[in-house]
Amino acid sequence: MKSGDNMEIKDILYNLRTSNNLTQDEMAKKLFVTRQAVSHWENSKTIPNIETLKLISNIFDISINSIITDNKLNDVQDDKINSNRFVGFAQLYENSRPSIPYYACNILPNYLEHKPEQIADLGCGTDLSTMAWIGKYNGIIGVDPNEEMLSIAKQKSDKISFIKACSDNIPLPDNSTDIVICSQSFHWMNPTDTLTEVNRILKPNGIFATVDCDWPPVCNLEAELAYSQLLNKVRFVELENKDIYKTFQRWNKDKHL
Repeated sequence: MKSGDNMEIKDILYNLRTSNNLTQDEMAKKLFVTRQAVSHWENSKTIPNIETLKLISNIFDISINSIITDNKLNDVQDDKINSNRFVGFAQLYENSRPSIPYYACNILPNYLEHKPEQIADLGCGTDLSTMAWIGKYNGIIGVDPNEEMLSIAKQKSDKISFIKACSDNIPLPDNSTDIVICSQSFHWMNPTDTLTEVNRILKPNGIFATVDCDWPPVCNLEAELAYSQLLNKVRFVELENKDIYKTFQRWNKDKHL
């Protein structure tokens, strides 16, 4: 079962049950809960706890992340709220976030087939991804809506221009940019609005690319399971506390393509 865009957990669980031709009673027996519990999930009165989500994942062969990360509250629509998500954490972000692989800076101009005159890094943060272009090309622009992030970025180099802006309203002229890149940041942007704006500022045959990492790096099964459990717990806490969840909007990386 594959959950759809903008579906809430209640919709995902209802579709999961009905696509497997199960009544609420039958679903409840499989999950060792009451029929009333299933009814409450499907009416958005409650959500399954983390142990039940694990059981759902195992029985129906669906990842917990696909249930949780696809969920979007109806009253959270604007990616501009994400600009405040990192307030107070800019230095931690700078110290812990992986930087962009340098070979990405070689691959993208190869697709372009000529030397880029202008490169825009959307969601540049503290400049960890923008810095990789220095010494290779001129006309490098970092774009980010968070002032704290940009204040750290501006201290690093005078060879990069920085713009405080959201990805759906970039103050650059039409057909002005050869390459637009989002390094580990596209999931914080409204994809439809962002791609429309990217299309506007790109030159004909310009290149847009998202770059992401597998996190954590593959090392051993125990570490990856522990990280997955931590991430699932974070997602579950977010969903249990809707006042927290209303303060940001995340788009699923699995749907980037």
